Amino acid sequence: MPTSLSFGIIALWTVFLNLSCSLLLVYPEDISFEERMDSLPVGHAPIDKPIKIYWHEKGIPFIEAQSDLDGSFALGLVTAHLRLGQLEIFRLVSQGRLSEVAGPIPQVATIDHGLRMLAFSAAAKKPLFTYL
Repeated sequence: MPTSLSFGIIALWTVFLNLSCSLLLVYPEDISFEERMDSLPVGHAPIDKPIKIYWHEKGIPFIEAQSDLDGSFALGLVTAHLRLGQLEIFRLVSQGRLSEVAGPIPQVATIDHGLRMLAFSAAAKKPLFTYL
């Protein structure tokens, strides 16, 4: 017998599929690869020795560090740089606030309304064992 958790997962998957179709209509501003790489913060990093981060022409990061700690810091920096935008979008989706970045697109407003009705943000604050 399906549980409410499995229905919630199916509903979330359906919302993400609908969202991905709606987002095809919205394009971010184009910035050059150099501008994007220059936006990495480089001041006041907690590293002991210099590290070198460079990107392959396909955008694949390479890190050269003299210690594991410095290398792991650089890896976290690169990962955060590449994924923070995605995490922010998922946060807004889970709260039903995607229209704040997508603009007045009717499909996105409908998705936001549906997500607010599902109340994922309220469910996320409850302990997991209450759903078992």
